[in-house]
Amino acid sequence: MARIVSHRFLLGGLGAASLLACLPVAAHAAPAPSAPKIVADLTAKTVPGLEDTGLWDYAVVDGQTRRAYVARGTGIMAIDLPSMHVTNALLASQHGHQVLPLPNNREILITNGDSNTAVIADGTTGRIRVTIPTGAKPDGAIFDQFTGDVLVMASDDGAVDLINPEAGTAVGHIAVGGKLEAAASDGKGHLFVNVEDENTLAVVDLTTHKLSTKIKLAGCDGPSGLAFDPKKSWVVSVCSNGVAKVTDVLHDKEVASLTIGRGPDAALFVASNEHVLVPSGGDGSLADIDLKGANPKVVRVIKTHPGARTAAYDPQTGHVFLPYGVATKGADGKRHLTAGSFGVLVVATR
Repeated sequence: MARIVSHRFLLGGLGAASLLACLPVAAHAAPAPSAPKIVADLTAKTVPGLEDTGLWDYAVVDGQTRRAYVARGTGIMAIDLPSMHVTNALLASQHGHQVLPLPNNREILITNGDSNTAVIADGTTGRIRVTIPTGAKPDGAIFDQFTGDVLVMASDDGAVDLINPEAGTAVGHIAVGGKLEAAASDGKGHLFVNVEDENTLAVVDLTTHKLSTKIKLAGCDGPSGLAFDPKKSWVVSVCSNGVAKVTDVLHDKEVASLTIGRGPDAALFVASNEHVLVPSGGDGSLADIDLKGANPKVVRVIKTHPGARTAAYDPQTGHVFLPYGVATKGADGKRHLTAGSFGVLVVATR
């Protein structure tokens, strides 16, 4: 972002009370966890072969196909929302990180971290239309309305790859630097992406294809999941040390620092009530953050399942889909899924 307006130039005419209102809100204890309203708990006991596709990463709900998708190590898992029927391996993946529903059709894009590719496929049949080379370890991906492109975070390259989803071709590359995690765009030419190893929030100008600035996330260790509130131009970055940082990207300043569970890896913006849902795998919790008003706050915490660090939200039903499992490091230095530990918890939030 071309440094939209710095907050330093806005304080001159404020009185003492107004000035205090601009200061960051300190972190405070979250409410005690409450029991979840469990809709379903999909495990290997009820879904044959559920263990066979390895570790997992991001989950997403597609309103067009009425499916929830989970990116897994060797295959993409699909859940039919009306019936809860599971297709365990809709198509193959190579360390799948992201499943991204594409607009105006029933296709999905998958990022493959081991093969450094993005695949566009039919979201119902799994038939692959095109495979596109990307930078090293493509992770998160979003569709940007401003450019009409898919933006892929090539984590190990510290760069954003731009893909035209209709043509199925790479159309651009933006250097950012650092280990890139989740991202969001404002639909007006600005991209916001967490830089995990720098503990910063990068702001990218999609018109010039250049980095505008990096905002330091004080007290945040390893920002991963990210959500954007377009009403306020606030970005919520969730951190592995159990902190959610709310940043006003119009003025490059911290709005709040909130206590959440440890080990989160996603943040889900709920447009209907201006809330953000944050799953944390370290303690098996789902924090519900209210962004309405001047002071964001955690209004409730729902018990989930240890290991449930990513999630997908269905705005039609209010259900949250939380993949979980136990991963341990093997002799090869890589993480492996403990047999019998994987499942998807479905929780009602309203």
